Amino acid sequence: MAPAEIAPLVASYGLPTKGGGGTVMAMVELNGPHADPVWRLAMQHFPGDVHWNFAGTFVFDQQGQPVGRFRMPSELDRLSERLSELLQE
Repeated sequence: MAPAEIAPLVASYGLPTKGGGGTVMAMVELNGPHADPVWRLAMQHFPGDVHWNFAGTFVFDQQGQPVGRFRMPSELDRLSERLSELLQE
């Protein structure tokens, strides 16, 4: 998929593309030896393949450390609770 096609695709699912919960950057590898460094860091703390990048939501704290992994949309309530906790820290 061409980079210019990514944001419109994401938006078609009703997901944010410029802040407000997510920023679309570029298409990257999620799993395996060629995984993007951010995904690799997240999965070192919360192992297991991500089958679809929009379904594998990782939360990072203000120091850049992964502090949670959530499967969307089934864990949306847990994600919301964790974000509220982090914002109060």
